[in-house]
Amino acid sequence: MEIAHRWSQPFRGTGVLMLLWGLPWIAFGIFMATTRDGWRPSAPPWPFALLSVAIGAVALYLGVASLVNSTRVTISSSSITRCMGPLPWRHRAVRWSRLPEPRVDVREARRNDVRNGAFHVSPTKRYEIVLVGGNDALVLFDRIVVRQDAEVVARVIRDALAERRP
Repeated sequence: MEIAHRWSQPFRGTGVLMLLWGLPWIAFGIFMATTRDGWRPSAPPWPFALLSVAIGAVALYLGVASLVNSTRVTISSSSITRCMGPLPWRHRAVRWSRLPEPRVDVREARRNDVRNGAFHVSPTKRYEIVLVGGNDALVLFDRIVVRQDAEVVARVIRDALAERRP
């Protein structure tokens, strides 16, 4: 059994914002690199140009990954595999083969927020589906906005895990 979850909806969300934010950084870096003396005749533009292009490239990669990537969980009789792609991402593929009585939980995702910052926006609640076995935990899906959707997917995974037990 395989379950897939796209990271974001096409042409919506942070992926598009990252694309729109990264393109001007790259354009500014190219402008700085191709301008003869930079903005000040005595300053070399290359460090600033390279930094600007690097920031823009990271933003573009994050934006494209957010729009294109998905998480796929495959449950077989011998293992559970979580794969993220098609663009490379950290912890791209994780396989669990020996699980002592796995349990599937839905929990509120951990969010980083600024505690004593001047500007504070309350974050949108997001949920993640976690596979717990022994002392280990594996996040199968995250970035789910509606708790009921997360509960439905968790129920499907629980049923698939119950079917694979002898």
